Amino acid sequence: EKSFGGSQFDCGNSSLELPEGGFLILGWTRSFGAGQRDWYLVRVDGFGNQQWQRTYGDANNQSASSIIALEDGNYLMSGGAVNGSARMIKVSPSGNVIWQRDYSNPESFGGSNYLFKSIELVDGRIAACGLTNNMADGDAGWLILTDANGNLQWQRKYNKNQFTDLFYHVLATEDGG
Repeated sequence: EKSFGGSQFDCGNSSLELPEGGFLILGWTRSFGAGQRDWYLVRVDGFGNQQWQRTYGDANNQSASSIIALEDGNYLMSGGAVNGSARMIKVSPSGNVIWQRDYSNPESFGGSNYLFKSIELVDGRIAACGLTNNMADGDAGWLILTDANGNLQWQRKYNKNQFTDLFYHVLATEDGG
């Protein structure tokens, strides 16, 4: 049993076993970083000993929800960013940022956008799901598709009524969908 973080409230939301042994643990921290709450990535060896930690963010609240391994040997993190934007960050095995993209549904009108889960498709594109909202519609399920560099190709919002509709997980279908 191991603990990571500092003297403030820190949270782990996702973990990933590494092919060479050890784990990446992703969440958010109030103890470290640039602001109120930043993305927090910790690498541990197979015995749970911390090898390094990285924070990503600025002076505003941000939260990370999931991390996946990509075919090119790098990693993709998903979550939420500043001013209600969703965010994906691609990092190297040492945690250095390769690219960072923020996404907002134009229908959210200043509401919140958040990505709970991302997957890499066989052609390298990225599908991600989460929520988007505005005051009129409430929370809606949200699906985005990007190219391999995180550039938005399309997005769709799904909600039946003014109540909560969220997407927490996305899977690729056998027919390429």
